[in-house]
Amino acid sequence: MAAVSLLSDGVPVTLVMADASEVRMSALFTIERNGEVFHVQTFDDVRMVMTEHSGRWICLMGTLPTERLVNLAEQIR
Repeated sequence: MAAVSLLSDGVPVTLVMADASEVRMSALFTIERNGEVFHVQTFDDVRMVMTEHSGRWICLMGTLPTERLVNLAEQIR
């Protein structure tokens, strides 16, 4: 597992990557965009967006709107 803190539009966002075989996601709902599925959860003001790339889960967490977190996740390769 690896974690990075970054700023997006001046708002702190945490990026976490982990082996998909070691992490499971239980989402409240999913968003599909360009053939990619994003699992979304919210707790208080914090949103979490997860997607799988090449056997790795990519998770972005922060107080940004869900759409902004999905946009950021789409840019990670």
